[in-house]
Amino acid sequence: MHPRAESAPLSLVLVAGLVLAASPGGCSATGAGSEAQPPGRLVSFDTRFELRLSTLEDGPSRSLRVAVLVEPLDGLPLEVAPADGESAGLLELRVRWQDFGAAPASVGRTTQVVLPWSVAGLARPGAPLVLSTTVALGEPGEALARRVTVEGRVIGIELLRDDLRSGGLLRSLPAVQLEMTALPPAGSLERHLAEGDPEGIFLAAAAVSGATERREEVLGRLIEALPDSGGAAREALFGALLFLTGETHGRDTWRWTNWWRERSRLEQAAR
Repeated sequence: MHPRAESAPLSLVLVAGLVLAASPGGCSATGAGSEAQPPGRLVSFDTRFELRLSTLEDGPSRSLRVAVLVEPLDGLPLEVAPADGESAGLLELRVRWQDFGAAPASVGRTTQVVLPWSVAGLARPGAPLVLSTTVALGEPGEALARRVTVEGRVIGIELLRDDLRSGGLLRSLPAVQLEMTALPPAGSLERHLAEGDPEGIFLAAAAVSGATERREEVLGRLIEALPDSGGAAREALFGALLFLTGETHGRDTWRWTNWWRERSRLEQAAR
């Protein structure tokens, strides 16, 4: 069981970066004119805030490592600190996750995390300043795959350089997603379909989630296999379709078939 990632054997890392310019009109944690505000001229720094997710556990993990990286993009070091110089900075995260298995249903949960921005120091080009935390996700039970989505915002962070400062920042971090799946049994999707192995069917199909061309091929094969399937293998086909598409057609073969036909028609027309 392991998170699916070709480039990282022990961790699955999914990165979503956002280039943000610190705005002079940003939100200050201490208010305009406060004596706690450091002196200096307000400017906009060319800065990247990057949200990064990872896990060291195999398969659908019970916990998630979340890191926010701050890196200047203009080639010069930049000091990062809470806006009042003490402890006003915050990182606010919204974490949502869904558990999937070899059935056409998923279980979703959400948690909110707010913690102090507890690091201060220099962010350098190629050496970003990092704040990280671990979020508990709960036991995955019999889930074969877990999909986690995280979004958030940074509140009251000051960027400083010489006599220049950004003012307190209020910046959104874009939603990023991490998928964790169990290791599929040996053999191809065709083999698992022929053997009627529910877990093999689901996991072999789920393994192509991030590969666009291969994913389309697998979706077509799952739809094609529905009429002749039955029992637990049929449930696994529906479960894999739900995981790969997010469509909620349940156990209705007719709806899945027509959805696929219409989708293919629209794609052909767009070419």
